[in-house]
Amino acid sequence: MTVLAYPTIREQPVPVSLPPRRFAAQLDLLADMGLPVISLAAAVSQPGAGVAVTFDGGLREIYTLAYPLLSSRGLVATVYVATGHVSSQDPLPCGGHAMSWAMLRELSQAGWTIGSQGVRSIRLTTLAGGNLAEELGVSRQALENGIGAPCPHFCPPFGDTDQRVLQAIRAAGYMTTAITLKGRHPWRAVSGIVARVGISRETGWWRFRMKARGGSLGSRLRGSGPLNARS
Repeated sequence: MTVLAYPTIREQPVPVSLPPRRFAAQLDLLADMGLPVISLAAAVSQPGAGVAVTFDGGLREIYTLAYPLLSSRGLVATVYVATGHVSSQDPLPCGGHAMSWAMLRELSQAGWTIGSQGVRSIRLTTLAGGNLAEELGVSRQALENGIGAPCPHFCPPFGDTDQRVLQAIRAAGYMTTAITLKGRHPWRAVSGIVARVGISRETGWWRFRMKARGGSLGSRLRGSGPLNARS
């Protein structure tokens, strides 16, 4: 099982983004390679079954550009959302606007996995214990209320985490933590860690094939435990 971490999909040639045509071509290449794109929940419960596609940040372009490309191919993905930005009319720090609750509910009903990135886009390692617990718990409750489904999946903003943060994530009731890892990182063996492989505008076709097939560049989830029963 390989979990791909995508930047947002945008027409504009900005650094942290991928053009829609490149994203569509990569989805078609995965099909040509015989690698099915499956949901994160399915990937967790069926290790080795295929490729899961994930996005961070909850930008509206994920709904307007990525969602139609996936839907037209009968595919789903995962998006990790900072709940404090949902439905806000203010631009996000990275530019663009966040999805609305109605958009997130539609994605959830279409089979997408909606995960949390806390309330704000903030480095969790900078928060004291009580503030950290509140950031994690309030976000999870907001998502479960907003989309009407359990939220067992978390992704730290900026990939910023340490052992204390990992313990707080588990204590808040999340079953998985998604982190983009390189090589033989020791956290690959930690229970509940979803080790992701980053895809960027600079990822060429040969390297994309390598990443999608896993191996030393791939990603795994070990010790998923009770998450197997969750959707």
